[in-house]
Amino acid sequence: MIAALALLWSAVAAEPGGPPLIDVLAVGEELGDGQTPITVHLLTLDAQGAGLDDLRARVRSRDAVSISEVESLGEGLYRVQVVPKQVDRPSWLELRIRGRVGEQGHKVDLRSSVPLRAPPPPRLELATSPEVLDITSATEATVLSWAEGRPMPRPEHLVLRASTGELGAGSPLPDGRIASKLSHPAERAASWLLLTGRDLRSPETQPAALVVPVTTSADLRVPAPQGTDVILELPGRRYGPFESRSGVAVVRQVMLEPGVAEARVLRISERGTEESAFQLPRQGASGPRLVPPPASIPADPERSIPLPVLVAGPDGAPDPAAQLTWSVDRGEITGQVTRGDLAVGAYRPPRLPDGGLATLEVRDARGARDRVPLLLTGTPTRDLDLSISEGAPGETIEVRARVLDGAGEVIEGREVLWHAVGARLEGATVPQADGSMVQRLRRGEGPFEVMATALTPPSSNPASSVVILPEKGAVSADGVSSVRMMILALDAYGVPVAHARLGLTLEAGDGSLPAQVQTDARGVGEVTYTAGRNLGLVKVRAHQPGMSATANLIQLGRSPVARTLPPSGSAQTIARSLQSAKLTRSLRVD
Repeated sequence: MIAALALLWSAVAAEPGGPPLIDVLAVGEELGDGQTPITVHLLTLDAQGAGLDDLRARVRSRDAVSISEVESLGEGLYRVQVVPKQVDRPSWLELRIRGRVGEQGHKVDLRSSVPLRAPPPPRLELATSPEVLDITSATEATVLSWAEGRPMPRPEHLVLRASTGELGAGSPLPDGRIASKLSHPAERAASWLLLTGRDLRSPETQPAALVVPVTTSADLRVPAPQGTDVILELPGRRYGPFESRSGVAVVRQVMLEPGVAEARVLRISERGTEESAFQLPRQGASGPRLVPPPASIPADPERSIPLPVLVAGPDGAPDPAAQLTWSVDRGEITGQVTRGDLAVGAYRPPRLPDGGLATLEVRDARGARDRVPLLLTGTPTRDLDLSISEGAPGETIEVRARVLDGAGEVIEGREVLWHAVGARLEGATVPQADGSMVQRLRRGEGPFEVMATALTPPSSNPASSVVILPEKGAVSADGVSSVRMMILALDAYGVPVAHARLGLTLEAGDGSLPAQVQTDARGVGEVTYTAGRNLGLVKVRAHQPGMSATANLIQLGRSPVARTLPPSGSAQTIARSLQSAKLTRSLRVD
């Protein structure tokens, strides 16, 4: 439905010489990385709704790396692929299309703008202030997060974990970095503190990993004959003398600094002074530290979710090739790879229609371990199949919906939203033994249409893209007709996000539309576009900072003729539109 918008068009004037419709379909926000092509569509129809052939046009832009030749798709629809230049901040791809079309040589002179977003940072970076944490004299440090040369995620999208202590909420700094307070308890005495971080909105950004040196203190037991005075010397420090009792001198509150593994011991007695080396105890890091997992993971066995972990060697250097043992109580870890300073486990979620919790644990060769919970949302809906029973006007009929997952298996009991025109819904949807859902309708006297939308349990991740699903692709230009639009804010896995607030803009068309929409607890938002009285293309944009999507409708007169419009944008945007379209199906009975 959104993937192939139903396009209806009628004569815009009574006489054959009425003006044609020549316009560029609106495109949502796209990635400006200097490599990703964006497909832009041009629609050319004459006054009777027939496609205009033989478009002779050039597309130019100062903002593009390359522009393809204009290609005809038939029936007055054309496409061109444009690769925009790389941008480092929100920008626009400005297009100019000029030429002629049709036997009469209708003039084409159009401008179109495509919003661009900067590529996500290739990786997050972390630092601490001070660089060495001295827990003998301080109980707090600042963790700084940034992405070199790229926009940072919003503070609420940045999640950090530390191997010891507690991390506070992040606050943006004027220079673009994010500062978080780390409170570290003095009773912990590890040589290295491990920090990891993730951008919840952008899984393609490599997570942050940092090994932080820590200065600790400890009481040391130094062997020495009874009655001997013991002095312990470290670079820049001297402890003692301490008297040995029962063969041991206890040297108190010795500062253990990173990189210092040995001290010098002086044993002073009546026989003189004896000097020797003393190996300092080092506790090392607190074992492996998992990167914060996504806020939620779809329970989709067709996916492989990377779950990184930071491991530090005895010298504090990251050891991504460390031998690790992975375990998870739901799903499976199918392998381990190295990515930068991190070891990454590949997680294959289980099929859980209602979702649930899993626990991931990783252990190193010494037996040290880390554990995190994984929130699994219900297995995503990937397709919807509708069938309808026969029935005369005025009779009750049944519509059966089969909600399918990515493997084509029925998801039992999955909620379906229904809407009917020319018929009345009767009662609640009834689950069937085969997993399908049946809705009863009472027919009216004339033709009717029933529409069904299969839901997916919503995500806890932030939204990263938007999709608009109009119930139809055209509306009469009578000032009162309307089109319902379902709006989905999707996370990086294509799962709807609940309670996402989006702005709405009517970029072309003289009808009316609410200024904003918020998705409900199911992750679904719904608005109504009310038609104006001018014929032509209607362009609707739903947007949030960093993402937007468009819907293109025809506002028409009488005697409509059905046509189709494909989605525009990058290959990823088009695939997302096609996939989302499978969640909504309609049946019309004349």
